[in-house]
Amino acid sequence: MIVEVQHAHYSDTYERFVYYQCGAMVETIISSSNYSFPVTVFTLVFFTKKNTPSPDSGILVHDFEPRDLVTGRVIKKVYQRKHKLIFVFTSNSAHADTPEQCREWMAAIDDSLDKKVDEAEYTNPAIQALFDVIEQDKITPEERARMKEEHNQKEAETRNFNEGKDEGIKEGEEKGVKETARNFKALGALTEEQIASATGLSLEVVKAL
Repeated sequence: MIVEVQHAHYSDTYERFVYYQCGAMVETIISSSNYSFPVTVFTLVFFTKKNTPSPDSGILVHDFEPRDLVTGRVIKKVYQRKHKLIFVFTSNSAHADTPEQCREWMAAIDDSLDKKVDEAEYTNPAIQALFDVIEQDKITPEERARMKEEHNQKEAETRNFNEGKDEGIKEGEEKGVKETARNFKALGALTEEQIASATGLSLEVVKAL
């Protein structure tokens, strides 16, 4: 069992966990003389701030079962191990088709993130144990500082991306206006002063086109 917690948000999140899954599967093989998997590998990923890309449930499953190309039917007994990579989007526990036993866990994890948990709403004793483990006062000051730093880094990356996008839009709009001014000049129906007035460009810019 491998447990990993990531506070950072990566753009290649899905591919990253596929890599982890495949890496874990390979590591179970003892030698190249026998490629049989000695164990079945499940990777269970909880996304706490992402929304599911599926309209049907908050759980996505990648399985490694062989399927017929035409019918899509799973072919049994090709190999024994049914490895699975499971993405659980905890903020989407309200989907009606999500299994009830999964829904309670998803809701509990999501509920634990706002620092206000009504433990009476949960009957599963394992979930009660979960709340005991993740109490805020069991996080060291060093851990909390690191989490805050990584959160701030993510915010900065998002802000820089949005600023770059806005700048790109501005440059594109300016290029389009200049192209329009060029077309007006080519027609010869308007003076440079009229073109400048109509496009919002300066007279010097219009003359230079």
